Amino acid sequence: FIVVDKVTLPSASATEFDFTSSYGSPFTLTDAGTPNNSGDLAPGTYSVSEGVEAGWDLTNTSCVSSNGDEESIGTISLQAGETVTCTFTNTQRGSITVIKDVINPDGEPVSDNYVFEVKLDNANGQPLAEGTNASYTNLVPGSYTISETADVNYDLNAPVVVILAPGENEVITLTNKQKKATLTITKNVVKPDGTTEVVDLHPFTVDVGGTDQTFGETDPAVYTLNPGIYTVTEETDPNYDLVSIL
Repeated sequence: FIVVDKVTLPSASATEFDFTSSYGSPFTLTDAGTPNNSGDLAPGTYSVSEGVEAGWDLTNTSCVSSNGDEESIGTISLQAGETVTCTFTNTQRGSITVIKDVINPDGEPVSDNYVFEVKLDNANGQPLAEGTNASYTNLVPGSYTISETADVNYDLNAPVVVILAPGENEVITLTNKQKKATLTITKNVVKPDGTTEVVDLHPFTVDVGGTDQTFGETDPAVYTLNPGIYTVTEETDPNYDLVSIL
């Protein structure tokens, strides 16, 4: 007899695998299915092979003889009264999905159009913006490293190592925090005739997003802010005209 058994990683897969042999009709097997038994065969040399199944790799074959002989799937030397059991082991490929998330310096979610470049091992980088994802499919189980390009405006994630198991679909979220921004407001005071030789020590009050600061020509107002849009306004003074904002 020649007995053919199917083993899958992960186990208990319902995927059907097609087989052909030199001793009988084609047959299919699943991991949980009953092994195929050839029935009585005359002594001789036989072979059995498996077809290619998308998303799976044939990772091991072994043939065990009841006589203790060494056998292989390509050359099964069957003796009178001998039973040879051949096991085909298939490992399923997996996938990794990388999701991009961006938060502001306070930890709040933000809508950010900046595009990051994400890499899986040495593969080409994939552009990834807030709320989008990059999918890597048909991956052989093993260790993978996810990294992203550095940007001075964001805190970078450390490379993430993913140990992908057979048939696993891993989802990884990369969260980037925006760095604080600095807004510096300087004051330029000129005489009525347009000359700027004078240094005017008169204090002015400026407002950025509801926060007042008082400053003069030699003393800039500095704000450390979350990235965003701000309106700069200046408190009016009867002795000065606001002529430009640059």
